[in-house]
Amino acid sequence: MTSDGKLYAPERYKEIVKERYLICNNTNITYSDTGKMTPTERRFILLFIKETADRRTELLKSDE
Repeated sequence: MTSDGKLYAPERYKEIVKERYLICNNTNITYSDTGKMTPTERRFILLFIKETADRRTELLKSDE
């Protein structure tokens, strides 16, 4: 069970699917390839995607 009383397995599965979707949507990596990644690799790639998005936002703000 999670801290808010939900079953852990379905919630974790949903998180993994969302991670894989975000990676596929923002990179040139296929969904099946993300299944071969370790959780640590997925977290790093998501971190890189977030850092890139933050940099873009900062650049857009500085151009205004």
